[in-house]
Amino acid sequence: NQVAVTVSAAQASEAGPTDARFTVSRTGDTSAPVTVQYTIAGTALAGTDYVALPGAVTIEAGSFTAIVGVTPIDDGAFESNEFVILTLTANAAYSLGSPTAGTVTIVSDDLPPDLVVSTMTAPSTGGADLDIVVTDTTKNQGTGSSLPSKTGFYLSTNLSLDGTDVWLAS
Repeated sequence: NQVAVTVSAAQASEAGPTDARFTVSRTGDTSAPVTVQYTIAGTALAGTDYVALPGAVTIEAGSFTAIVGVTPIDDGAFESNEFVILTLTANAAYSLGSPTAGTVTIVSDDLPPDLVVSTMTAPSTGGADLDIVVTDTTKNQGTGSSLPSKTGFYLSTNLSLDGTDVWLAS
């Protein structure tokens, strides 16, 4: 038997989730099952970005193909596209055909953090030697996680932030 791998569904998505798929195929005698070994590499992490793969797939007797599915894990973190590369490894039970490797992409469904001040209260006027108390609530409008943030306050004579404004605090 000679074995090869192709990509039958090139993109996995956290939304859904939707699986990507590799198809491992063989030529020759199909009267007995054959277990094909493979390694996994790429930028995606097993157990974090997708469900870990076993490292082998069995093509059953009477069949020419078997599917290796890549199931993404919806992790809630905004991230760039990540890749899973499956490479067939040599074994005495079969010979390697072509191609011996394939790459699928995992697409995140999360949006980057988008921090905005959602409420703020401040006095409309102040006077000499009077304290001004300002409070605010900052909200993440994106779906990605965000690091802790601080809101900065400036004293301004107009509605624009410019070089004449005075930094008060955060």
